[in-house]
Amino acid sequence: MADEIRKDSSLDDDSNIEELGHKIENIAIKDTIEDNKETSVNSVTVQDDNNLLNKLKKFNNVTELRKEMSRLGLSLKGNKDELKKRYKKYIKKQEEKEKNKNKVYQTPQPFKYYCVIDYEATCVEGGGLDYPNEIIEFPAVLVRSWTNTVEDEFHEYVKPINEPILTQYCKDLTGITQEQVDKADYFPKVLEKFEKWLNLYSEFPYQNVCFVTDGPWDIRDFIRKQCIISQIERPVYFYKWNNLRKTFKYFYKLSNQKRLNEMLEYLGMTFEGHEHCGLDDTRNITRIVQRMLDSKCFFKYNIEYPLSKKQ
Repeated sequence: MADEIRKDSSLDDDSNIEELGHKIENIAIKDTIEDNKETSVNSVTVQDDNNLLNKLKKFNNVTELRKEMSRLGLSLKGNKDELKKRYKKYIKKQEEKEKNKNKVYQTPQPFKYYCVIDYEATCVEGGGLDYPNEIIEFPAVLVRSWTNTVEDEFHEYVKPINEPILTQYCKDLTGITQEQVDKADYFPKVLEKFEKWLNLYSEFPYQNVCFVTDGPWDIRDFIRKQCIISQIERPVYFYKWNNLRKTFKYFYKLSNQKRLNEMLEYLGMTFEGHEHCGLDDTRNITRIVQRMLDSKCFFKYNIEYPLSKKQ
């Protein structure tokens, strides 16, 4: 949806955007993980998911094994050997996740986390930037910068106020159904859920988190318009962020900014999922961010839009 609504924009002039810096946080992470050893040959040995690397748990029969698998939400299909194999895969995945949390990324970044967002909003064909869009999909992917790993995802649909019935054009473009928005919460409640989720990793107003968007529109236009419609003040953490298109252009020394698919193509990648699905768009933007982090790109604020600018 992004390019459909935004392509007429004349406000994305790099010369009008102030480059903002941010102090690099001191990194003092030490890897103290010790290898665990299995202590039983005849029994199935697994690690408790609350402290996987320090506490071992034994199961002497398949019934106990199935009970634990059910608790963890793992599939119970298959025979005893298949269950053991599934457990081992689970354990390995959790061990890698724990180790990555204690691994320092080679290039220190100015932020501990990068939160990638890409909203979908109500629209009509040819509506342009003056159309009073309302956010109907709110996705976010949180990347831990020091390890360049996805920490978590957030996703909610949003019920519009002024235009509760989606146009056919909007449904065809985004893949969002009328039923999905009808069952959703209004924006203030979804924003509250989002902040509760982000509070698990940072403290309000999230000064160690930098938001990353594909262009300026998601915050400058969609968030700004939505806050006016919902009669709430735009959150302070949405005053400045990183415009990936601008970062991409300067990092790779290009003459022009590129759209999402063009950035993917430049990096030898293709879009995964459904275009203009907010969550799929966000995941693909995240892939670009991670590739650039691997290439030692330094992400910082490069766009500012304070409250004084049109709310």
